[in-house]
Amino acid sequence: MTSVLLTCAGGLAQVSVIHHLRSLGVHRIVGVDRVGFGAAKGLLDWGSLVPDPATPEYRPTIDRIRREFGVTVTLVCSDGEAVALDPTLATWTDKPRCYRKLEQMGIPVARWLVGGVVKPHTGSGGKGQWAIPRGLVVQQELPGVDWSVDFVADGGVVYGVVPKVRLRTHGASTHAQIIPDEKVTGLVGRVVRQCNLSGLMNIQMRGDGRGELCVYDLNPRIGASAIMGTLAGVDLFGLEIARQTGKPLTPAAPPRDCFIWRHYAETVNPDPLERADECVYS
Repeated sequence: MTSVLLTCAGGLAQVSVIHHLRSLGVHRIVGVDRVGFGAAKGLLDWGSLVPDPATPEYRPTIDRIRREFGVTVTLVCSDGEAVALDPTLATWTDKPRCYRKLEQMGIPVARWLVGGVVKPHTGSGGKGQWAIPRGLVVQQELPGVDWSVDFVADGGVVYGVVPKVRLRTHGASTHAQIIPDEKVTGLVGRVVRQCNLSGLMNIQMRGDGRGELCVYDLNPRIGASAIMGTLAGVDLFGLEIARQTGKPLTPAAPPRDCFIWRHYAETVNPDPLERADECVYS
């Protein structure tokens, strides 16, 4: 039986993920969140508020929950949690480290710099200029199509990939077109192979206006709109569950070309007060 731990379980985007996990026959869904559960509260089998992943208390808390509920699959949906559970992933969440690593591998990235001074086109006496604060990265503005690509990989091999053009966003994509573009999937395969990636992850890229795609983000966790892949015919969540439970992986066929827009559905709970009380244990 499969027992899934889902992080960021209180996000609106997770409602459709939870429904899909149920359709896959998942035995138990345990949700964790730092803030609350909102719409997902009545859909989880159990839920708990957890510490900030930047604190030393986070990992032991997650380990305890995994033991208590016999968790066999962990679906991680934020960068901070991904790094807390696997510190090697910090290479990809730290922008300068990520860009340097990709550049060393010959993978095209948006031009970037750390530090510097911003000045007006014209002027004198230092008027209107300011120093870029420490901790910020300045990145080239890429004019091309904005691609957000969800994929499942294991040991540097891609088993499922869903390229989508972000048409409208509200943090995550709310309107997108799924396009099985060979150039996009080829670059994803190259990144996955050279970085030896494993898991359900996300890469974002844009065209530079001269015909080349440039990576501008590598997210080593589940993207907020990854469920769109399932609607386009590629069950990324099913692949990731199979990967984490040691089942053989079969490469998925390309997704169908389609438009997807997100509407959040209402869920009727026959006994909401009792269910809510049962859901949260800490």
